[in-house]
Parts: sequence; structure tokens; C-alpha cells
Amino acid sequence: MTRQDLSMREASGEHDLSRREVLDRVEEVARRALARYGAPPDARVTLINVSENATFRVDGLPAGLSRNPEGTAILRVHRLGYHSRAAIESELAWLEALRRDAG
Repeated sequence: MTRQDLSMREASGEHDLSRREVLDRVEEVARRALARYGAPPDARVTLINVSENATFRVDGLPAGLSRNPEGTAILRVHRLGYHSRAAIESELAWLEALRRDAG
């Protein structure tokens, strides 16, 4: 898919994360991602922000999936084609460095 294709999809509202049907699909993607990481099916997924991404708070995670004793985490689902794989990997490396340096 080219940038022009993505621009046309955005102009048509296909990537408008504020639309309910799009948010429902994005939440389903979030739940499938959590399942792939071994999250329990009853983990609570709560939308906390929508911009160019959808950001969810996840509660009820086991100790191995959460880096805090409360069993919470943040999960971000980005729009299709919005970020390159290299950009996502760079951001993940930056977050890991922040976590490591902050203790």
C-alpha cells in the first residue's frame, strides 16, 4: 500500500479511530495481542486515549506480563501503515532504556 493509498483511506474516514465500529475492531486487535502474550481472557481492557493511536489500560495481568505488582499495563494499538516497523522498534528500545535507567 502506498502513502497515497493511505492518504485516501484517511480522507475517507477509514482510519478514523473515533468511529465506534473502528474502535470496536481496534479493541479486538488489542485483546488478540494480549492473548498472544498469554494474558488471561478476563483481563480488563479500558480505552484511555484516542489520537493517531488507541491507548488502553490493561488490568488483571499475571506477574510475568506486568512489571508492577498491581498487574496493570498500557497497550497501544497504532493505525495500519502509520508507523514503520523501524520506528516501532526504535520506540520500544527507547522505552526499554527508560525503564532500565529509571529502575
